[in-house]
Amino acid sequence: DEPYGGTDLDDDPEKEKYERYLTFQAKPKQEWEKEYEPIRVEASIDWLRDFTKEDYLRVGGGGKVSKDGKKYIPLIYDLFLTQVLESRPHDYQLAPEISPHTVKFYLHDKVQAENIKRDDQADLVEGWRWYLPIYLKFYGVKRVVGIDLEVVEVEQVSPVRAGSKQMGSCLLRNNGGKLETFRVNYWADGKVVGSEVLELEGGEDCRRNFNWQVPWKKEECLLRVEVEPVVGEIDLGNNWKEIVVEVEKPDLVKPDCLFMNLCENEWLETYSWRVSYDCSYFDENGVYHPSTCWRTRTETVNYRESLEVILEINTKQCEDRGRESRGYWEIYPATQRGGKFYGRDPNQITRSGYGFEVVVKTIYWTDWETKVPRAARAKGGSFEGPGEVVVQFHDRGEIIRLEPVEKRQEKDREITVWKLPEEAYVFSDGETIWERKYYTEVELPDGEYLVRAIVAPCGKEIGEICQDEKVVIYGSIYDDLYTRPAKKQEW
Repeated sequence: DEPYGGTDLDDDPEKEKYERYLTFQAKPKQEWEKEYEPIRVEASIDWLRDFTKEDYLRVGGGGKVSKDGKKYIPLIYDLFLTQVLESRPHDYQLAPEISPHTVKFYLHDKVQAENIKRDDQADLVEGWRWYLPIYLKFYGVKRVVGIDLEVVEVEQVSPVRAGSKQMGSCLLRNNGGKLETFRVNYWADGKVVGSEVLELEGGEDCRRNFNWQVPWKKEECLLRVEVEPVVGEIDLGNNWKEIVVEVEKPDLVKPDCLFMNLCENEWLETYSWRVSYDCSYFDENGVYHPSTCWRTRTETVNYRESLEVILEINTKQCEDRGRESRGYWEIYPATQRGGKFYGRDPNQITRSGYGFEVVVKTIYWTDWETKVPRAARAKGGSFEGPGEVVVQFHDRGEIIRLEPVEKRQEKDREITVWKLPEEAYVFSDGETIWERKYYTEVELPDGEYLVRAIVAPCGKEIGEICQDEKVVIYGSIYDDLYTRPAKKQEW
């Protein structure tokens, strides 16, 4: 009937059979911590899952009582749920399991947990600490003696688009007990695509990003991250890791289009870092043990990106420029008031058999890694604009890949100008010119013909963007032929 029960574990003659115990909300300091880290302790008993408020009250609840038994201070059931049943010590991490052991689980308030040998403990009765028999699972990784650097994992979305720019990710860890400086190399398709020197404290890990470009003519690609061994490192088997990434060729005939001129995206990125704090403690004999512990801090920030696409067609029929605008005499008047194509841009109208220019401008922007918390380490890598732009010409179903002829940075924006490949054209008199134009067939009937620019996905999650324009065919090159008197020197 008393508000507590059981015996004091400290005086239990069979104490050794429990092997270890955990004080509520206090980091365990048993000798086995010298062999394993990090440690996580997890309650794992079936009846605890259905432990009700009535059960809690029946076993005495948790709290403390004075010698005269008149001042009982309970730890209410709601706090018991959040601070005991649902609690996991904040600094512990999941790791390979160590066999569970039967223990006594001490329940008392946080203030007492921080210093279990307070001066006023003598004023408390034997039951000032309450305990419930449960099973605890102790998780830990064997503490590494010496130097050991590890590539824990390599990650990359798969499949990836052939020719696209990608950003892979990896997790690196220092399993040793002291600060190490080392070089890490990033490989893609058998070539080094990046390298950097890092520093990691003992027990610290960090995530790093690296950029690479997908090859054009392969169905899969090998990514590899490799840490160069440091002096004194013996186990080199975990210094590298590699994954195979599937490569897919895009369907340019039926692209997965987003028809827009501006695509925007945003996402959340979480940074973590370690901070030290004093976790010195008194053992059961009242001996003070100075100690420094580490806890993980996190902060989540918002990043954004955008891609603007501008498609332009230029037939050069807006003004008389000689050879390139021989249809000007009829096309331009037709776009003026009262003309057949009133209100249309004359630079989108031409003759069959003539050529026209196609220019695509892409403007990519992101604020990636401009908000890294001061105490955190940047994850590295960069997001870039599109690596490929193609154009479909629907008059004869031809697809041509454009070339980036200009690329520049304006503040935080990456601006790229894409044009048709430069080709040579030879006239009947032997004159050769080089132009970046698409020439229509001479027999092409009058009408509107679709020109579609397809911009490859880029950045973090900018999708495939398409833009459409129409070129108007109005007559043929033969309409611009005329007969003139021959000059004397031409007789």
